[in-house]
Amino acid sequence: MASPGFAAGGHRPGGSADRSRPNAFDAAVRGAHDRAEARAADEARVAAERFVASAFLLPLMAEARGGALKSDLFGGGFGQDAMAQQLETHLADAVVRGARFPVVDRIVADAAKRGPQP
Repeated sequence: MASPGFAAGGHRPGGSADRSRPNAFDAAVRGAHDRAEARAADEARVAAERFVASAFLLPLMAEARGGALKSDLFGGGFGQDAMAQQLETHLADAVVRGARFPVVDRIVADAAKRGPQP
């Protein structure tokens, strides 16, 4: 004998047993999950780009600044000396972001395989 308010089979009509229609809550949860994954992937890419810039490009730029290409004729004085490393960091980040180095893609893929680290 069926209880009042329940359809045959023990489920309320249109209740949680009806999985054929997506509801707003499920869509919101999926959307939040997708946004969190995209944000994590973006953060991993930015971290990988900064790593590649600091490990590969910054040493080259520092060498060029202090090496044979240095000239007193075009020197910017104290301001250039004080801000050179910040400028080089900004330029290295921009170069890596714009050039889409394959090593960045590899680092991001390896990080995705390992999952989040504490």
